[in-house]
Amino acid sequence: MAEQQEDVEIAVAGMYPGLINEMTRNFREIMGREGRREALVREVDILYRSRVEGFAKAEAEAGRLACGAGCSACCSQRVELLESEVPDVVRAINRLGGAVRKKVLKRLRRQARLEVATPDPEQYREPCSLLDEAGRCLIYVARPTACRKAISSNSAHCQAPGTVQFDENPSLVAASLFSTAMEYARTAVLLQGSLPRPLAGALLESMR
Repeated sequence: MAEQQEDVEIAVAGMYPGLINEMTRNFREIMGREGRREALVREVDILYRSRVEGFAKAEAEAGRLACGAGCSACCSQRVELLESEVPDVVRAINRLGGAVRKKVLKRLRRQARLEVATPDPEQYREPCSLLDEAGRCLIYVARPTACRKAISSNSAHCQAPGTVQFDENPSLVAASLFSTAMEYARTAVLLQGSLPRPLAGALLESMR
């Protein structure tokens, strides 16, 4: 574990500033094209998501992931949704069966109240409204980028409260650093009107 920790720390430290610069250039190049801002922002976010998923895939191929179906400890955190992701998530919810959709909407209304009442992400610990009774995501294919970056190399550590430690969960910490680098770049390019929003509030506003 110590050798793995050192390898990942070196890799993250080496790419962190370079990744911010690279993604800032990529995002600005996209936003400099002709076209509707909404479509260009979506293209930026598709690239953002693909890089997050690429990192997760590399961790999986290296045999470091302990994630599996129904393992939903990370799904009790405050999730923020990119504006460009809202339509896909709404469509996925609308495709659910009538009774399931009704239950999800009821849970989303409760979750939206909790998001407002608990603005500090460190204090928010509530199961996501989009989980089924077995802890599986009901809209997995359309899940937000914020969910795709939550990868773990220690499922037991996920269940424990407290601050995530690198030596206990290196994949989760490394993925967080990796995605944070891209979030800085995205925010620098798309600050106006494109900041992520709490999941339930964003969805309910769109579904009115």
